[in-house]
Amino acid sequence: MLKFKETIFNTNYGSGCNSLFDVYINTLDSKSYLISSNYKECTIAIILLEKNSLVASLKGHKNEIFSIRYFINEVTKDEYIISSDIEKNVIVWNIHDNFKKEFNCKIDYSYSCHIYSCIITNIQQFNYVITSCYANSSNKKDAKKDCTKMYSLMNKDFIKNIYNTESNCTRYMLSWYNDSDENTYIIELCDSKISINNLLKQKNYCIFKSEFSNEEYLTGFLYNKDENDYLITGSWNGYVRIWDLDEKTQINFIQTENVELYNIIPWSEKCAVIAYKFLNRIKIMDIKYFEIVTEIECNKLNGIKCIKKIIHPLYGHCLISCSENGEINLFLFNEK
Repeated sequence: MLKFKETIFNTNYGSGCNSLFDVYINTLDSKSYLISSNYKECTIAIILLEKNSLVASLKGHKNEIFSIRYFINEVTKDEYIISSDIEKNVIVWNIHDNFKKEFNCKIDYSYSCHIYSCIITNIQQFNYVITSCYANSSNKKDAKKDCTKMYSLMNKDFIKNIYNTESNCTRYMLSWYNDSDENTYIIELCDSKISINNLLKQKNYCIFKSEFSNEEYLTGFLYNKDENDYLITGSWNGYVRIWDLDEKTQINFIQTENVELYNIIPWSEKCAVIAYKFLNRIKIMDIKYFEIVTEIECNKLNGIKCIKKIIHPLYGHCLISCSENGEINLFLFNEK
């Protein structure tokens, strides 16, 4: 079902979080690319997957890169890479304009923190850069003042702080467009809670909390079924939960393992793939019945920090993983 094919790239080790690399298909040439940080050089590698060849090395960061995300404007089809480093510098690279820096800014936080997650979101045909901090333990009280910040991508201006007293240790962010009220929301996965905020109105939509005060949410994705929107999350203690965004409530949960769950990604409409930091296996979860249906072991899966699904130009549906040793590996995935 899962077969190791090859090592695509070595990041030369990186800490960061679960956004160490991303994959995309360029809308101009229809080719598949891997985006990855290079820890030693503080650069971003652009790798053509068809040939496993380095086609660009983006220079701009001077310190360890923490986060790399891909974004496409579904209306204009403009494509961007957004990245952040340990010194809170955020850069947006325009893929269609030879990776030109469209945004290059040191985010001004008045306390010690990291930016584990930054995203681009589109609101009323305008693109915005959203950053959120992960504050050190001694600075969590101060971080409530200006945890989440909003910038204009077009003119690089600071727009506002998204004041949110519930969110000061953001691990991961998602953008959600709510069809029912036609508003855009930012979903922040934090230590012990999930905070959802209306960007334009600067108003909290809801707060999700589990029964455990120490549950740290690390990863998640949006899931739509029967015109209802759901959020599926994975946490540090191995729990996977599904939240109804329209009803603002938890639907179901399962503890998949009692170890660090680092990534959960959608594989199809029916199932999701779960990866763990200290296990040499992944698990396949049935989303409808919310149960683990199979486990797949492989030594190359040990120490995973990030996984992605890609339709490889040569091998079809594949899984790409990044481990603590810096290896980015390609696995052939037979869904049968």
